[in-house]
Amino acid sequence: MNFTQIMETCNKIKSISSTNEKKEFLASITDEDFKNFLRWVFDSSIVSGISDRKINKVLADDMFEDSDWTTCDVKTIFDVFRYLENHKTGKDEDIRIVQWYRNQICKNDEEVEFFNRVVTRNLPLGFDVKILNKAIPNLVPTWDCCLCAKYYDKPSLVDGTREFGISVKIDGNRGIVVKKNGNVKIISRQGKTWEGLIEIEEDIKNLKADNIVFDGELTIDDFMKYPSKDVYKMTSKLISTKDKEKRGITFNVFDCMSLSDWNKKDCPFTYKERHNKLRDILSSTEHKHLNFVEDIYVGNDPSKIEEFMKGIVRTDDWEGLVIKFLDSKYSWKRTNDWLKVKAFDEMDLIIRGVEEGTNANKGRLGALICDIEHPTLGHIEAKVGSGYSEDERIRFYDIKDELIGRVISVQYFEQTENTTTHIKSLRFPVFLELKEEGQEPNN
Repeated sequence: MNFTQIMETCNKIKSISSTNEKKEFLASITDEDFKNFLRWVFDSSIVSGISDRKINKVLADDMFEDSDWTTCDVKTIFDVFRYLENHKTGKDEDIRIVQWYRNQICKNDEEVEFFNRVVTRNLPLGFDVKILNKAIPNLVPTWDCCLCAKYYDKPSLVDGTREFGISVKIDGNRGIVVKKNGNVKIISRQGKTWEGLIEIEEDIKNLKADNIVFDGELTIDDFMKYPSKDVYKMTSKLISTKDKEKRGITFNVFDCMSLSDWNKKDCPFTYKERHNKLRDILSSTEHKHLNFVEDIYVGNDPSKIEEFMKGIVRTDDWEGLVIKFLDSKYSWKRTNDWLKVKAFDEMDLIIRGVEEGTNANKGRLGALICDIEHPTLGHIEAKVGSGYSEDERIRFYDIKDELIGRVISVQYFEQTENTTTHIKSLRFPVFLELKEEGQEPNN
């Protein structure tokens, strides 16, 4: 399937309004080239290194005068994909290869726009990876893990009939660590491999257990010394550096199971059994960058939840608690068996505009203008002007055009509604995180 045929097929998919009809059409696809194209578009582990700004970068004329670069093996759109997966630096020499190929095949502005969206992995087709994998099973690998439901949505779930453990909620970067035949791989919740975390890798290699998967949160070392709201940002900054060796990160481990059970997505052991096994594994070997997440309470007394919220959470300025029922099995989705208790709530919003700051923030980010069509709350608008670091205010304003359409997570106190316009908004929205390009809101 060539570039024109791929574009025609994508336009046909977008023209189908019914989700079920889209699924039927996707299920009928037999062309392997188009399946590979869909993998490129939807696989979150793929990084092209080309952003909207870079794909349209004006390069010096002499960048196109060399004779050697035209001999590179880029003859189809799939060659472009392979090239970018091996050269994902976003450097000018990579951009010129992509632009050169685009100039050869695109005949009009519509084709240029389509090509740019494909290369930058920002092509809306009216469905997500979950729908795609339902239509074409296991086409795109996903890295699912167990996620907490909100305790305050269903507090009656903790009624004293089931034993549960309570731990402090750690606001780091969720990570899955796989140890297979002695080799260690650290993977983000989005399925991307984190390279260079050599201290954690070494500690995992030294554990006696093998062919095992650990679930936990990556944080800076000694994260308890810092305010909870700062831990995530400090950790993300350290993890995202381009250093080959990234030191000063601890893996806070709260669950584990065999690699076989993880791959099957079916673990027969309860949380209590898995947690006890994890304690035994980590206590058998000395390590400096692995931290066992201990339950601060185990029992069936629901009053302990508010007791800890009023105590260590609010007193020590921590984000919240996590409740896990001792008899629960691991789920590769959001589950009522794991509950998060937070003093503030969170929501994902879509960036619609960027507002320049005033006074000290002149020439830097003042606020992000956002909205969201929430599945249960309806349309919500919010102006998010706090929570940014000095570096983020400068960096975000420099790339303001690239931010439009991206997703951010915010923390807020409560939802509000204007009595005149009846527009819903958020009270005290505070910026938490800029999601990866292409990531959808998770509300």
